[in-house]
Order: sequence, then C-alpha cells, then structure tokens
Amino acid sequence: MIAYTEVVKIIQLDPIPMADDEEWLFRIEILKHSQKGYFAQLWRQDSYDIKPTFAIKPDWIASETLFVQENYRLEMSHKPHYFVDVESCLSAILTELTKEFDLSQ
Repeated sequence: MIAYTEVVKIIQLDPIPMADDEEWLFRIEILKHSQKGYFAQLWRQDSYDIKPTFAIKPDWIASETLFVQENYRLEMSHKPHYFVDVESCLSAILTELTKEFDLSQ
C-alpha cells in the first residue's frame, strides 16, 4: 500500500501581539499520515520585498505576503509526534504556542 499524507484541518489564529507593536499571524495545518496518525505544521505570515532574477524595470521590487514554515518553534519539531486524533494534535500545538508567547493570561 502506498503511504500518503492529507491536510485534514487548517486553523488560522488571531494575531499575537509582539513587544514592538507588531502582530504575528500563525496558521496551523493538521495533517493525517495514512499509517502513523495526525501531526501538525506551523506557519507564520511574513512580508518580503522580492526582486525577480529576470529583466524588469529598474528598482522594481514586489512586496509579497507569504506563510513561512515555523516548525522550529515547536518542541515536537525535533522528533516527529503523531496523535490519535485532530483534537489532541491541535491541543498540543496550542499549548506550545501559549508557553512560547506567554499567553496564559
């Protein structure tokens, strides 16, 4: 049997305020591996100024907003963690983010 992974849920969190009057927007993807169970990927929205490598008008730069993978913030990123259901997977990620950003108030 061919193993596969499918996205089963996407959660976008409310922006988290940072010390410098900036807000970070996170997205959590819950995925299911066909043989191992549920796991998560964490993404953060960020803006980049991008200059194409092909010929363009001088000084033309595109400002783009993209989601970049932030799995390194998760304790579980160093060793894959699989869960039996979506709820326990999401709960583990939210707990880690709460600790990371001291959101327990």
